[in-house]
Amino acid sequence: MKNRIYTIVCVAVIIGAIVWIAASFVQRRGGGASPAPIAGMPERDTTPLTSMEFRERVVDFGRVSADTLLCATFVARNTGAKPLVIYYVNPDCSCTGYTLSKPVVQPGDTLSIVLKLDTRHKSGLHRLYTIVRANTEDQLYRLMLKAEVDPS
Repeated sequence: MKNRIYTIVCVAVIIGAIVWIAASFVQRRGGGASPAPIAGMPERDTTPLTSMEFRERVVDFGRVSADTLLCATFVARNTGAKPLVIYYVNPDCSCTGYTLSKPVVQPGDTLSIVLKLDTRHKSGLHRLYTIVRANTEDQLYRLMLKAEVDPS
């Protein structure tokens, strides 16, 4: 009886492994179903490209005490000929919040992104990154906040 159960389990494991390997092979080859587009969104981004320049991309707060709320303002200018669209602002830590002044900026105009870093429960040197995605040739921009938090 034990040999029969052992054989059934081994066969089931082997079949599962074969199915898993086959599925991985098909996926690597580009087969299988592609993800469905989000309703109402075009399959391809058709927003015209423009260009953007930040005044600065790094703010260094130096030494700060714990339990401090740090705020940094990053200013960007639309240096292109088409409207600038900010698709998202994505801080890499839940301790960092943001405020975007406006998601669409006309040529020559500026926008601001205010990042707020909460140093509560932090100590030592911290480098926190935020990714900004826009309709520009580069598409992704990395902003950085630096602070050395004293655990007082």
